[in-house]
Amino acid sequence: MIRNIIFSISFYLTLVITLHSQGYTSFSFPNLPVEFDYPSDMGLEKTGKNSWVIFDKNVGTEFNINLYHVSPRFNADSLRYMMLKLYEDPEIKNLQVNEVGSGTMGPHRAEKLVLSFIGPRDKQYVSTIYLVYFHINQEFNSLIFYFEIGANNVISYAPLQEAMISSLRYKPFTYKKTSFEKEQLLIEYPNFWAEMQVDTGIGYLHIHDGRLKFFAGAVNRTDSISLKTFAEYERDSWKKQSTIYPNIKIKSQSIKCKNGETQFFNTGTFDQQLYSITRNITFKKYFIRRIVNGATKDFVIYWEYPTNAEKYYLPIHDLMMESLKLPGKPDLPEKK
Repeated sequence: MIRNIIFSISFYLTLVITLHSQGYTSFSFPNLPVEFDYPSDMGLEKTGKNSWVIFDKNVGTEFNINLYHVSPRFNADSLRYMMLKLYEDPEIKNLQVNEVGSGTMGPHRAEKLVLSFIGPRDKQYVSTIYLVYFHINQEFNSLIFYFEIGANNVISYAPLQEAMISSLRYKPFTYKKTSFEKEQLLIEYPNFWAEMQVDTGIGYLHIHDGRLKFFAGAVNRTDSISLKTFAEYERDSWKKQSTIYPNIKIKSQSIKCKNGETQFFNTGTFDQQLYSITRNITFKKYFIRRIVNGATKDFVIYWEYPTNAEKYYLPIHDLMMESLKLPGKPDLPEKK
């Protein structure tokens, strides 16, 4: 029976202070707004497409870092299974699992695995592995940090690995502009996210990061239904679809913009099943009416992301909505 070991680091600040006091260098992953700190007296080399090593030339210690992607069902047992397969080697003897469990490393949720084994020349080694959950985009949502060292030197070097993980952080995002020509729509979004455009049928712009979903499109209006009525109708319709939107909570709201137009939007939460795991989703759906070349057109902007990541996504939401440019002019009531 595997014990669930909680390894929350209560001395997180001590680790970071230790790393900084001995001199440190910040490393930024290429083309991604993510960085961490490592000791300045160590070297760093790229070892693969998404992997690097930090090494101490004098001692021979190597800290390996890999960008990675895991499913929502990944856990400490998954890490154990994955690494035991990796260590299947005729030169490795007496491979033992010393520690396995879930917890946190600094501010980051992580899985931890410690292995011991006898390597070449009958020397005893210890391998310390962390799978750190750190969502970046559709390609990477975690990192693996691991290092092997002689059993007698683990105590000296383990705090350096833990301090590097604890220093992992986001850098300010860079935004790129995109245009959805079918609807003459312009918007900016983080340059490390993915984009897809569908220009057939109704057509829509889809932007995502593997966790957040953003859709933008438009429909021509041939009736006189008001935006307020349309938003409230959809609100009531969603409430009745409990099989599609379990535990849904939804409300209709409106906002008056600087240009005088009123935008209506529905916002709320619902539960979503993903790989047999239930997670709560926050959504926002905007309805914006414009007069484009004399025709009435309703633009629909839809957001969806995990509720527990709202603090991360709200600033992005605000910047993207502020950058949004729609064609035509607002459908304002005629002045009497």
